[in-house]
Amino acid sequence: MRADQVFHRVEAVGTALVLQLCFLVAALPLVTVFPAAVALQRQWEDFRGGRVVGLRTYPREFKAAVLQAWWFGVALPVIASAFIVGLIFWRHVPATIGGVATGLLVGLGAVAVAFYLALLTVAERRREGSMVPWFADAGSVLLANVPRFATATAVIVCAWLAASVIPTLLVVTLGIVPALAASKAARSSSQASRS
Repeated sequence: MRADQVFHRVEAVGTALVLQLCFLVAALPLVTVFPAAVALQRQWEDFRGGRVVGLRTYPREFKAAVLQAWWFGVALPVIASAFIVGLIFWRHVPATIGGVATGLLVGLGAVAVAFYLALLTVAERRREGSMVPWFADAGSVLLANVPRFATATAVIVCAWLAASVIPTLLVVTLGIVPALAASKAARSSSQASRS
């Protein structure tokens, strides 16, 4: 491995850590988790494109993401809380119906995570205008690349399961891991569409 390759990889790790720190600070109020994730996704793609990112540019990108996606930022914690409460409830129902409902909820949760990753993929390209068209675009991107997003979803779920055993992993698995998974799924899908 050449010295410039080593330097680029070290720079990528350092940039990922700085962006993760920016994400964690911006996402402290739970209603800003989604806009913070959108800003992180956009900043990561800017870094991959050779543009300057970090502590100076993240707040500007975060402000733009809040203006675009504030309402989904409010809805996402409510939806996640309802999902968790439903999962806990159905998991403790002793009958067979409890197992079936838990299985259905887990499947629905996996689809929701895949759709979240598709939304992040769309958000990195659509920096202007309303967030409403993102949903149709995310659905199209997801349906066109189901295997890639299923793999990315499996990575995210495994990271979250690891974080449930080792809580310090939660710091990493909330921000940069979904951004990298969405970026990889999007990059793979755009390479496949070019060939």
